[in-house]
Amino acid sequence: MRVATCVSAVVLLFLTTPQQILFKSLRTVGVPKIYVLTLQMTYRYIFLLMEQVREMYIAKKARTIKSRGLIDDQKWVGGRIGYTLIRSLSMSEKVHMAMLSRGFSGEVHIMQEFKMSQRDYLAGAAAISISLVLVLISQDIIRV
Repeated sequence: MRVATCVSAVVLLFLTTPQQILFKSLRTVGVPKIYVLTLQMTYRYIFLLMEQVREMYIAKKARTIKSRGLIDDQKWVGGRIGYTLIRSLSMSEKVHMAMLSRGFSGEVHIMQEFKMSQRDYLAGAAAISISLVLVLISQDIIRV
């Protein structure tokens, strides 16, 4: 239950916060830049890889009249996973070389500076308060 709550909170955060603000705020609170950079690159390219996998699946469905069975389907999926891995490695090398040729030094510069506002402090206080109440309820300190 706790893991599901944490995952839900992270998903909600990612869906409601613009990407640039989210990554800049991670750097502001002290997350190492290599982790933030890895998250940025993952976020940027995961959708491209998902689209490639979707296109492969649609192409297979268009060429297939009848399924040949579970074993053949598993072989096809295994082959596509390998192909996607090879393609993503190739793409990562090309992206890295392109970034180096454009002067990438390891730091991503974001135009908008992140500053905490009163609304941010209130939202943080509300989240902490709700979390505290939920912990107290789960420990039977507060009975509902």
